[in-house]
Amino acid sequence: MGKIKAKKRAPYTPPTTWDAGPDTAAQRAGRIIEDVTETDPETGKRVNPNGIKRARRIDLIEHYRIIGVITQAEFTALMALRMAYEKTQRGPPAIQELQVDTSSKPDHAVAILMDRLSRYSQMMAHVRPEHRRVITCVVLDNQTVMRIGFKGRRYQAGMDLFKAAAVAFEASVNRHSAP
Repeated sequence: MGKIKAKKRAPYTPPTTWDAGPDTAAQRAGRIIEDVTETDPETGKRVNPNGIKRARRIDLIEHYRIIGVITQAEFTALMALRMAYEKTQRGPPAIQELQVDTSSKPDHAVAILMDRLSRYSQMMAHVRPEHRRVITCVVLDNQTVMRIGFKGRRYQAGMDLFKAAAVAFEASVNRHSAP
């Protein structure tokens, strides 16, 4: 009887697509896949010579900017409001609790918190009362207008209200920040 020879296999080559994590509906929500680009020094254009991609989470107002619901100027103004709000949610770093307080002003942490609340209050003063509910929902809570009752046929009315709120907020911020 003769010997059975094993078939020669080609060496393993990993797949060329980049791992972007799990691909379930919950994982895809708020995530975009984008090219990892660099600037070509000769042309000045953004290129992706290796074809590398990455997954990145985006929030709702960035999604609305990408699909054209709001402009870049409105996005910038709304992100300033979101950042002011998020700063009010932060406490002192944990390392401060371990360190000995050597500042000449022991209430500096309270002063920082008051500055943050003051900045947020100044930003919210630009929001009209009729828009406060939709701005709070979409910008601060990162939820769609469906959460505040604009479901089904009323969804477009909610999006129109959000668009009007974004336009009015951006105009108010720019009007008061102009020299």
